[in-house]
Amino acid sequence: MAYKDKEKKKEYDRNYRKNNREKCREYSKRWRDKNPEYTKKYRDEYKKKYPEKRKQQGLKYYYKNKKKYADYQRKWRIENREIYLQKRKDYRKNNYNKDKESLWNKNSYIKNKVKRLAANKLWKIKNREKSNYLKLEYKRRKRGATGKHTLKEWQELKKEYNYICLRCKKYEPEITLTEDHIVPISKWKKWIKKHPNTIYKCDDIENIQPLCKSCNSIKHTKIKNYANTNTSFARTSWANIHTIYRS
Repeated sequence: MAYKDKEKKKEYDRNYRKNNREKCREYSKRWRDKNPEYTKKYRDEYKKKYPEKRKQQGLKYYYKNKKKYADYQRKWRIENREIYLQKRKDYRKNNYNKDKESLWNKNSYIKNKVKRLAANKLWKIKNREKSNYLKLEYKRRKRGATGKHTLKEWQELKKEYNYICLRCKKYEPEITLTEDHIVPISKWKKWIKKHPNTIYKCDDIENIQPLCKSCNSIKHTKIKNYANTNTSFARTSWANIHTIYRS
């Protein structure tokens, strides 16, 4: 049907598309598949010409298909984890805004405060030893202790001494073993000047010994290695003589 009046033709086309939506979509899809270069060119031109309109269309489609988008993104992140992490790293590097990020974190914390606190409390109950270790590590860093040891190293040290307090010779669980610095953090700087050949640092595992809370308090800021006060407490020979103190 030929229309001399352009407005009438537009109106006819509009009504036809409205009444035959699925048919038009299928035809358009077939045409786009046959002409990918022209389709890409047209889309790029349309984006440049109508940026706001294109943005609104994209948002409208996104909110209608939010679940579909989320599932697709989750699947893509799992399948392309390395690419995703690299892209996220690059984005943060190029678009880092300290004030914006701190504001977002603050708002997120306020919004989920009750959930976060409940989750943190539950985690601390389940991981009591790790929680205590992290608290102590934070305090040591604040006091300016150099070096570092892991929770695994501390557990291995306790196992090496058969879970005994080196001063009072009591065992866990009768007492609770705590980390004691042989050379205290407060005296480390002066001590290291007199012993410049020392390889390890203040908070390294070589400067840690297991003592119960009471013995740790009694030792206070003295420089004393209880493992060396008696040869029976040397780490290498401990496995052979630990039964003496049990009897």
